[in-house]
Amino acid sequence: MAEPTPAAPPLPPDADPALAAFIGCTTESVVLGSGSVTWLPMPPGVPSFLGHPNVSFAPRGDAVVVTARWGLVSLRLRAQVVDGLLDAEVDGRRSFGLRSAIEGWVRDMNTHLLARGRRLASITTDGRTATITKAPAETPPDLR
Repeated sequence: MAEPTPAAPPLPPDADPALAAFIGCTTESVVLGSGSVTWLPMPPGVPSFLGHPNVSFAPRGDAVVVTARWGLVSLRLRAQVVDGLLDAEVDGRRSFGLRSAIEGWVRDMNTHLLARGRRLASITTDGRTATITKAPAETPPDLR
């Protein structure tokens, strides 16, 4: 019996449909805008009255630095594509309990894309948006 194809990693219920289509492998690229976003969940302990996080993007070499703010609480994440896989690391010591959740989500997304014969090609930013693109996976890389 064949192994079941890994499911797409979960997104918040009100996540941008374009991101859901990208993760679901029905589109080859997605443009994520800065400002108030629905694709990030609320960290544990952050009051819901703060609403959706505000996100900004900045280039750092081959990576994109994503800064998310929920009121006074902020989190900075460095994201880059390495061998067709998303590599995302929380900068600094404070992750507000999200470091392992982020790492697990990224691992599940990489596995999901590879199972569908896709890999990431690039992640770039112009400072206002971040663009992520996919390509066919020629030879699946090892999942770290």
